[in-house]
Amino acid sequence: MTARDRKSGALAFLLQKITEAIDYRTARTVTELVVYQSLFGETGYYICPRCDCTLNREFVHFCDRCGQKLNWDFFEHA
Repeated sequence: MTARDRKSGALAFLLQKITEAIDYRTARTVTELVVYQSLFGETGYYICPRCDCTLNREFVHFCDRCGQKLNWDFFEHA
């Protein structure tokens, strides 16, 4: 492997990381809700649009697991 190949590989890796960082900063709309039934009734949890994990709290600005910025403008349509 030449020095030029290592530099181009490092540049591609850096570009990928920058793109991922920008994507996490762009707000994604929360559009899914999962409902669990228990003996005490029903409980609903919203789903993170990036990692598909349930959000423990409503109307947080970021997912606590993956760090995705969340947009709650259309949460009623979930």
